[in-house]
Formats: sequence, C-alpha cells, structure tokens
Amino acid sequence: MGFENSDLKVSINRELLGSLQKSFEDYKLATFQIVKDVLKEESALTARAAMVYTPPMVSGGGKGDTAKAEKVGDKAVEEDILSVISYENKALSTAVGPSGSSRKFADWKAGLRPKKPGIIQKIYDDENFGRAYNKAKQLLSKNTKFNLLKTQTQIKKIHDAQRSLYKGRIRKNGGGKEMPALANKAQLKAYIEKRQQRVGWMKSGWYYTIKRIGPAIINGMPKNFGVKDLPQYITKHSNTLGSVDIQFTTGTGGRSAIVIKNSIGNIFGVAYQADTYLKVISARTGKMKKRMEYFQQAAIEKFKNKKS
Repeated sequence: MGFENSDLKVSINRELLGSLQKSFEDYKLATFQIVKDVLKEESALTARAAMVYTPPMVSGGGKGDTAKAEKVGDKAVEEDILSVISYENKALSTAVGPSGSSRKFADWKAGLRPKKPGIIQKIYDDENFGRAYNKAKQLLSKNTKFNLLKTQTQIKKIHDAQRSLYKGRIRKNGGGKEMPALANKAQLKAYIEKRQQRVGWMKSGWYYTIKRIGPAIINGMPKNFGVKDLPQYITKHSNTLGSVDIQFTTGTGGRSAIVIKNSIGNIFGVAYQADTYLKVISARTGKMKKRMEYFQQAAIEKFKNKKS
C-alpha cells in the first residue's frame, strides 16, 4: 500500500497472491476429502450398527456382534426345530406303545431324565401324571416306528415346510403347537448343528457391505471402520449380497452420499420385527454431524495457521 500524487494505491504481492490462492484451493480439496472420508466412516459404522441390531441379539437387545449373540442364535435354531421335530425315545415308545400301560409309563418317569431337550423331556418333567401320560400317548400314536424320521433329508423337508408356513420364525409366529414328529437321535442332532452353522448369515451381508465401502483416510492414514473385533460366526460366511452405491460431487450445492444395502438383512421380515432400522437410526443420529464439525474446524485452523 502507498501514496502516489495524493492517490491511494493498493497492490498485492504476486507471490503472496499465489500462495493465498493455493491456500484456498487446498482448503477446498481438504473439505471435499473430509466429506468423502466422513461419509465412508459413518457408512461403515452404520452397517456395524445394523449387525448389532439384526437378530440374533443378546437378551434386552443389542450386542448382536458378540459371541453371546451367537449362543442366543444357536439356541433359537435348536428350539425352533425341536418345536416341530423331536428326538425319539425308545423307552417311552415301549412304555406307552401297543404293549404299554400307565404302570410302565410310571416306571419310565421314575427312571433317568431324558438328556435330549424337546417334548419328551417336557413330558418327563410334567408333574401332572394324567396329563403327561395322555400327551405321551398322543405323541406316540402320531409317531410309530413306521413314520419315524430316519434321515436329515426327511427332517429338512418337514422343517422347511414349517419355516415357510410361519415365515421363518416358527415359535415366534405362532407355530410349534402341534404334536411334533420324532426323528433318529443322531440324524436330528446332526441336522440341528448344520442349521446352526447359518447363524450370523444375515448379519454377514452388512460385513461385506463394509468391505465394499473401503477404508477412510483419517489424518493421512487409511482406517477400516466397523470391522474391529467382529466374531467369526459373522465373518465366516461368504456372500456377495451387501452392496454400496457411492456418489461424491464437487462444487457448491453438490450432493455426496453413500447408500448401503444388505439384500439378506430382512428375510421373512426378521429385521422389521426386531425394529432394526429404528434402532440403527437412534444409535447413529448426530454422530456424522459431530465428526464433520470436528474435521472442518481442524481444516480451518490449518488454513488460518498456514504461513504465506
């Protein structure tokens, strides 16, 4: 700045101007990168929250990304199957079969408690003798040695029919109230264990969604959000049913968004029944705004302190 012939002249150093313009451009690029990476971070953490609130969950809700939730899922699978197919018990069949009697049934109840869970164990535990005896006779009149389920294929056929009828959740949706079929112990045990291997499959769609989002660059370092300490019962499943649609736009008024989707996350309306969507929204609301404000302020301070 200076005076020439009483006129006021204002000028700027070309080098300083270039530096200032570069600072503005750096700030613009920095803020765009902030938007991009915070979106990635939040999308991954939202997918993780969806895992947490997709069944199975620990009693009281949540913690669906823990080993405890796997045990809850295993138990639910077992109880659902046993509500329509139960373990055979040859001793009970003899006690109430064609050559059986109430006395033989009483002797059976006085013996060792059946180890396998299911209706026969419940009959043994029923302290009302008459009710227990009638239930045992009903069970064995339906299940003779001629229609005992002897293979996993036979077991699966009945189980799948009941799952379809009750939209996947047999007991939860009102099923499992009729007399169950009886099956060979070894075959039923193997079938239950096989079905339990599928626990976590719906959640795994969100896991593969996170992998498709990719790492966010935070403070110059790539970070993979949403995958820390995930249990193996979720990550072991191999599927391609988690998808990501990424839209990044530069310029004023541009819209940037990441749309995440899990095509198997609501089979039979399970997530709808569990209020997964509402719980995820509640858990993540406001989180991205706070992160954006933090990084924007950091960019502003960096810009302000930049030497010309």
